[in-house]
Amino acid sequence: MDNIIKFEQYLKSAENGNSYGQNNLGICYQNGIGTTKNEKKAFEWYLKSAENGNSYGQLSLGFCYQNGIGTTKDEKKAFEWYLKSAENGNSYGQYNIGT
Repeated sequence: MDNIIKFEQYLKSAENGNSYGQNNLGICYQNGIGTTKNEKKAFEWYLKSAENGNSYGQLSLGFCYQNGIGTTKDEKKAFEWYLKSAENGNSYGQYNIGT
């Protein structure tokens, strides 16, 4: 599937409140897949996904805080979001908090 079509599908899904679509849209913005790279928009979509309880969105948000992607670097917030991801059963979140 063409990257622009993927982006458009993720955008529609994200705008309809789907937390997986929101996380995937963040990935598109972070990496410039099907759209212009925009780390601030990536962060905003990861935040929506994370706040909607998506463990992958929480993981992505933790990564943004850890590395200063689209936001100010903040190790404490990174850990908090990795912990939420881990508590929601995400093995990558568990790895990032060292469990």
